[in-house]
Amino acid sequence: MDRYQLVDRTGHTAGEMSLDAVTGLIRQGRLFRSDQVVKNGAEAHRLDILPELLDVFDEVMPQGMRAAEGGRHQLPALSGEFDTLGFADLLTQLYQEKRTGRLFVFDSRTEKARVLIFRAGQVISAMSDAEDEWLGKLLLGQGIIDEGAYRQAVELRKLNGSRLGSALVYLEKLSSRQLKRALSVQAMERLLNVFRVREGRFNFVNDDTAGAEEILLIASTRDLIETGLSAALSARQVDE
Repeated sequence: MDRYQLVDRTGHTAGEMSLDAVTGLIRQGRLFRSDQVVKNGAEAHRLDILPELLDVFDEVMPQGMRAAEGGRHQLPALSGEFDTLGFADLLTQLYQEKRTGRLFVFDSRTEKARVLIFRAGQVISAMSDAEDEWLGKLLLGQGIIDEGAYRQAVELRKLNGSRLGSALVYLEKLSSRQLKRALSVQAMERLLNVFRVREGRFNFVNDDTAGAEEILLIASTRDLIETGLSAALSARQVDE
């Protein structure tokens, strides 16, 4: 049986896990194509190098149209080409239908992916593989922690596998309240960056387990749409 070990951005290597466990994390939006893995003790490389994972990534987060039998394109429900106004309509639809699940969005220009978590139609959290949206980068950018604190937290994570935020709290570089706020800011920034996507694809997957995810966003759908559209407009004015 093949053995897989995940390697995170800090260099921490997780314990061995099965192929089913890895595919489960992909379907939850916790692993992205760019994440690193060690298979059977070999060198670390990107997850999308492994043939056994390509179909799983294409299932939840398609990067382009896939031709079905006969050359006709077939897409699952609530999937398609991304555009900002259409995304606002999609959020409204998911809210009205009280959907629980995960919305996978791929940005064709930056080749970054994001996942929005929905519970009963409300966005409650977000995940991303964009480096500038990682917690450590945000905390450093906001001046909440310094490079020394970040390095200490990374070393602690490598030692015991704790999350970076938890390590910072343990080291008393961050309070629990500050961590909660930082995670909420992180989730909001990821959501706003979805609105800023100019070209890409999206795919919504119904998933009841998404309802058990930690709530990091508490704004109403209407407020999220208004804020997101404003962010998208500002980004385009800067580009122009």
